[in-house]
Amino acid sequence: MNLTTTARHFKLTPAIEAYAKGKFEKVWGHFEIISAQLRLVDGDGGMRTAQADIQIKGKTLHIEEADHNLYAAIDKLVDASHHALKRVKEKRSEPRGAERLSAQLAS
Repeated sequence: MNLTTTARHFKLTPAIEAYAKGKFEKVWGHFEIISAQLRLVDGDGGMRTAQADIQIKGKTLHIEEADHNLYAAIDKLVDASHHALKRVKEKRSEPRGAERLSAQLAS
């Protein structure tokens, strides 16, 4: 997996970069990810935003989370990306029309 980390409006310290990469590597180790770009933005009013563009086979996911604490924003982004990747994986493993077929069989 290729992970690129950038920061806007503040200096990216090695500690923040290591924290973000460590969190994402745990989650993304379970999925086939081609590349990912992580952006950390210091916004207005003290809000910190963490954004990720994740490229998987045939799809690009854009996920964004914000919090007053940068580490909390990264944690929220990790949870949201895990949920989105899990949803994509479930959709791909489920055969087409399976929901419709199960609804017809139930009635």
